[in-house]
Amino acid sequence: MALDRDGYGVIQATRRDSAHRIAYLVFRGSIERGLVIDHTCHTSDTSCPGGSECLHRRCVNPAHLELVEPGENTRRGKSPSALNAQKTHCRHGHQFTPDNTVIRDDGRACRACGRHAAAAYRRRKKEMKS
Repeated sequence: MALDRDGYGVIQATRRDSAHRIAYLVFRGSIERGLVIDHTCHTSDTSCPGGSECLHRRCVNPAHLELVEPGENTRRGKSPSALNAQKTHCRHGHQFTPDNTVIRDDGRACRACGRHAAAAYRRRKKEMKS
């Protein structure tokens, strides 16, 4: 089997495509727009380091392939963004809850930490005026 630069198996029928996508199409059905295929065998293997050398990327077993939203696929992975998304508390110990979390372009942030930082800034600014 040929592999692409990311370690996924590829097949060229009428057009070049990932082997796992072809396997899904043949054995499971269509792939809805906006969804991606997750290798559940990879998700369940905690010893796999991930990356382009991951042997699970070569898997074409239809029973191991599941359609998911891209964000869910990322969260199931082992990338830095996936590991960050799995965190339940900020680095100062505040829990990430809907009320205590703000979503920004660069990720999520802790509202409690933001309030503490803003208060410290106001105190410093006030001390500088005195």
